[in-house]
Amino acid sequence: MLSGSIVRRLIIGVGLFHLNRPHLPDFRFFLLFTALISSLSLSVHATVTESVTSSNDLRITSLNQCYDTLFAGAPERAAAGIALQSTAMHGGRVERILRFAPDLVLANRFNDPMLVSALRAQGVGVEILPEPESLAGVVDFYAQLTAASKVGFEFELSDLPPLLAGQRVLMLQANHYSFGADTLWDELVTALGGENVAPGKGLVSVLPEQVLRLDPDMMVVLRAGDFALASRNVLHGALEPLLTHRAIEVDADLVGCMAQRVNDLVAAIAQALPTHGHRL
Repeated sequence: MLSGSIVRRLIIGVGLFHLNRPHLPDFRFFLLFTALISSLSLSVHATVTESVTSSNDLRITSLNQCYDTLFAGAPERAAAGIALQSTAMHGGRVERILRFAPDLVLANRFNDPMLVSALRAQGVGVEILPEPESLAGVVDFYAQLTAASKVGFEFELSDLPPLLAGQRVLMLQANHYSFGADTLWDELVTALGGENVAPGKGLVSVLPEQVLRLDPDMMVVLRAGDFALASRNVLHGALEPLLTHRAIEVDADLVGCMAQRVNDLVAAIAQALPTHGHRL
């Protein structure tokens, strides 16, 4: 935080600047002076905001946006005394992370290894969490996350309800993509009692004419925040009956973080099912 003496010296400096330039109009001097004081106030406020946490809080830094959202939605976080530094707060900069003085940094194998090494070189504990590719992997992920953070994240395969029982399901993503066999989505649909009808394995392309031939009972359409040309496939006229009567929408962010937010995705599907997802 900036001390009072530094602020006073800066204000005096601005005054001397004005005395040496008497031709500078008063209103321009006023604007310069106001901008300086505002910037100082903002920087001091940001420093105070980041530093005000209880000394008993467990200070956790997240290197993954999916972890940010996972902790933000956990009511156990406040009860457990967690002070979270999100990716937006540190921007991947070592000095910001070190200034926060985390007790634990959460990362995965996709994070910058140089950043991880730099933090560990400073004595910061970095937990490398797995990136689940199956429901069994999700169970292991939550168990490791709970052990590291002391926040009670839970996921049990036996808790999955048969939401999609008897339904032939197709996920429709931007750029005509979908998830085929041997994916976490395929395994989740099966666990919910449905059948994933996307052809092929892994990330697959499904054109509108293929969607019509597949004739799914239910389509799960990813909803993005803003329209993009990548999502123009949902505007195809031939798909209108399917999209009108057999489609449910879920946030694209949920699917982007599916491995970390399976519970939230299942809840979103359950919420959308009462009025949608039935055959014509």
